[in-house]
Amino acid sequence: MSGPSQAFLGRQPIVDRQGDLVGYELLYRARATDDRADFADEDSASLQVLSTLLHDLGAPQVLAGKLAFINIGPDSLRDAGALVLLNPRRTVLELSRTIEPDSETIGPLALPEAVADALTMRQGRYGPLLDLAEALESGTPERVDALCANLTISSRVLARARRSAEAAVQEAAFA
Repeated sequence: MSGPSQAFLGRQPIVDRQGDLVGYELLYRARATDDRADFADEDSASLQVLSTLLHDLGAPQVLAGKLAFINIGPDSLRDAGALVLLNPRRTVLELSRTIEPDSETIGPLALPEAVADALTMRQGRYGPLLDLAEALESGTPERVDALCANLTISSRVLARARRSAEAAVQEAAFA
């Protein structure tokens, strides 16, 4: 008879441009010596990270008052039981690239309609901004420039928005 599976939690520091710690990306690790994820099912890995954070170690011990950045698999959204235990002001969920943003997968998140439209159909006032955010994350300057031109956003306005977003993250991290 086998006992409960044991897993470990990796903590990748997330810092702002000044090098100040704002949070940790919490990562699944099958063994204490692993330096990368090794799993067959990303939902099981997501749930193991949540279980380890919430039950085994405790968020205060793991996060020391910083933000939690957690990767979430597609079924983790459909069965969001553990997600409701997370502090929404201190948690950033990174949705798996395998998640098809549709009403079934994002429905449990209870998002405002305009945000849901942007995620599921790339429509509404936030659709183009979501495209811009993804271009910024992927680091494709040509695409960023093209999207900014379409949105009539100057590089100065974009830089100011980035600073404002960084300040908001900083404020949340030290609140």
